[in-house]
Amino acid sequence: MKRIVRAVFGVLFLFSLAPAVGAKTVCVTNGNELSGAFGDWEYSKDATYTIQLQRGTYLYPFRDYYSQPYYGGTAKLQLLGGYGPGCQGRIVNPINTIIDGQSAVHESAIGIQGSTSMLVEGMTFTGFKDSVSFDDQSSDSEDSIIVRYVIGHDLYGAASADDNSGGFGVTGKSNIRVESSLFYDVKGGDTAAALQVTGYSDDVVAVITNVTAAYNSARGLQVACQDCSGSMLVYNTILFNNKSGDLDTRNTGDGALLIAYSDFDPAKSVGTYTAAGNFNVDPIFENPLNNDFILATNSPMINVGAPENIVIGGYGSQDVGGGTRVVGSHIDLGAYESPTDDLGTQTVTSSDDNVFDATLRAAIATANSNPNATTIKFNISGGCPQVITLSSPLPDITSDVTINAYTQPGSRINTQYADYDGNLCVILRATNSSVPHALRVSGAGRLTLKGIEFEGFPTAAVRLAAGDGNIVVGNGFAAMAGSTSNGSGVRIEGSANHALIGSSSVGDRNVFDQAGIAIDFEGNGTARANTVEGNYIGFHFDGTPWVGSHPQYGVYLVGSGGNTVRGNYIGGASENGIRLSGANSTGNTILQNIIGMSPSLAAAGNGNAGVGFANGAHDNVVGTAQYQNQSGGGNTIVNNFGPGVWAEPSAGVGNRIDGNNTIHDNTGLLPIDLGGLGLTANDSGDADSGPNKLSNYPLLSQAKRIEAKTIVLDGYLLPEAPGTTQNYRLDVFWTDTCTGTGVDAPRGEMKRYVGYFFVTANGSSTFVTFPDRYITAPSSIPSTGYLFATATNATGNTSEPGKCFPFDDDYIFTNNFQ
Repeated sequence: MKRIVRAVFGVLFLFSLAPAVGAKTVCVTNGNELSGAFGDWEYSKDATYTIQLQRGTYLYPFRDYYSQPYYGGTAKLQLLGGYGPGCQGRIVNPINTIIDGQSAVHESAIGIQGSTSMLVEGMTFTGFKDSVSFDDQSSDSEDSIIVRYVIGHDLYGAASADDNSGGFGVTGKSNIRVESSLFYDVKGGDTAAALQVTGYSDDVVAVITNVTAAYNSARGLQVACQDCSGSMLVYNTILFNNKSGDLDTRNTGDGALLIAYSDFDPAKSVGTYTAAGNFNVDPIFENPLNNDFILATNSPMINVGAPENIVIGGYGSQDVGGGTRVVGSHIDLGAYESPTDDLGTQTVTSSDDNVFDATLRAAIATANSNPNATTIKFNISGGCPQVITLSSPLPDITSDVTINAYTQPGSRINTQYADYDGNLCVILRATNSSVPHALRVSGAGRLTLKGIEFEGFPTAAVRLAAGDGNIVVGNGFAAMAGSTSNGSGVRIEGSANHALIGSSSVGDRNVFDQAGIAIDFEGNGTARANTVEGNYIGFHFDGTPWVGSHPQYGVYLVGSGGNTVRGNYIGGASENGIRLSGANSTGNTILQNIIGMSPSLAAAGNGNAGVGFANGAHDNVVGTAQYQNQSGGGNTIVNNFGPGVWAEPSAGVGNRIDGNNTIHDNTGLLPIDLGGLGLTANDSGDADSGPNKLSNYPLLSQAKRIEAKTIVLDGYLLPEAPGTTQNYRLDVFWTDTCTGTGVDAPRGEMKRYVGYFFVTANGSSTFVTFPDRYITAPSSIPSTGYLFATATNATGNTSEPGKCFPFDDDYIFTNNFQ
């Protein structure tokens, strides 16, 4: 979307790397106030700028383009509909908050261009005679653009050659998510689409799930990956009766596009894609001619969607109309969830612990005897809270069981990103230390667990010892004031794989505050593919630092490989925030976590390294995306009382720590430390052994900005020799502070990511130079300070940071002068 004129212009989220002043929230009631709020956001340097829209109609009689990058703003944008008078109380249903372009009066469009994360939630866009678009232009892979619970109709998909825009467009470079949204009556021909999702970076991961695009004269869905090789993933989506075609993937470049568990007509689709589980039938809406796209009771789209654990980020807690997700054994296809439940149901009405009444113990026993899946609900009289005190562990889960304690009267699923409005009413407590755990999955079991607080279980509150696709979301683990700690919150052991602990949805966030280990992977082997995502570890429900006993480790992977730890806040542990130990701890990926800082930006350092490797842990990834030529999904690791990332003397090799991690202010210790605490010197031929082979770091001899986004570097590297020819990836960082004394000191703190390039060693040389190496860098890199680099060889061994070298800003047109 191109910016034309300024005159009329008044989120799985994570942190921007730009300096943040705080958070700002504005409440708007009409179109003029909304326009003014956008204009204010364009310049805002706050961490997050939240626009809350009261329920009502907002009239937009003019053409609008809002461009944060053009005016230098750095604040994340949250555009949230559904608030009551004075923005008190909220109902997230897009029919209550309508942004109307008044197409009968003027040609109109709305284009929002942000330089950082954006979240658009809970509103309807209608009457725009040009596209409605949201564009995250940031190159920071921590950023995201999330659109959920949105309706778009009576739009005009007037595509153009330069931006290929559709009726409703979402564009980004890193993380894109469009979820539980509806698009109908969008006008346009073959080159336009009701919904158009575009990635334009090799790092991009786009997830489109539970979208309905039906009865449009434009195409239903257009997915593009402009000159990139990112991943575009479509799940549970209905594309039906779109006059110009259902699916257009002609511009996916080298990207991989998967459309799975969806309903579309291949004969009315163009482009290349991989399809799995396509229905290609009439979805049977209630009354589509009257714009009612709720699924009829006989719809084939009910209870047939993708399992939650295979969809990145899982599912939100509601559908586009505010109804509960998920009802039944599987999620429904499309924007709306049917109340049809194909599961057997057990209802707990007693807080006693016996097998004679309608207790949780009795319900699990009955569920285990059911060959089909069972949901256990709660309706205990007496309101909230309800404490169930266990004198022995509950029966092992040996069948497909969902325990949903959010069904207890008084319970609420959290809906807040920066705060907490949920309520856990069911509390499981151990009678004494002889009750090792509350729940365990064994045999052929599979558990979905929601809405319970666990207290006082000395081994672990929940033990996942078997099962494919266990889900633990929206729970508390010794998270209430005055609670007795658990030994571990969740322990993953045995043959358990593909488990999902939390997700990017705020309603799925687990909160861990017990004194042992929050999430404990205990020797369950390699290639397990479990995911820990979006949790608060060491914080209260509202994200403030926990007051009380802290866990020893936030996430502990001992003898467990192939797992992903993504998007969590981890702080206050007495040892490491994340620790990997043992030879089977390999192939794990750690990305986009905030380690040592609370969601409220308060320091919450862990007692040792933010991330630690020990006892042969090898070939893991901290921060880098899947492919070596990508900039990666960075972690923020700050305020810890050990190094940012420490490969201890017993650690293995191949632990890759490149990509745009932000690692600094860890009590004066190195961002990356190999071997014993402190600086490790380079050696000719890099022949020494130890963690990551004690790889040599590069040294810069020139670091100069010559254009707004161009930096030229000179320097040299002492590679491994003799050996085979191999590429080294050099990641460059900016800092204003340096640390350490001794050889080639002081070393750099990884405060801002600049970029990367490759250097080739021919296998015999012991000295490789890289003169006049030009890299593209963010123009926001400050004009003073230092640059330095790390090196990662072809087998994933990342070095310590190199020596600080003064940054020379030789370009006068910086700081947004064009």
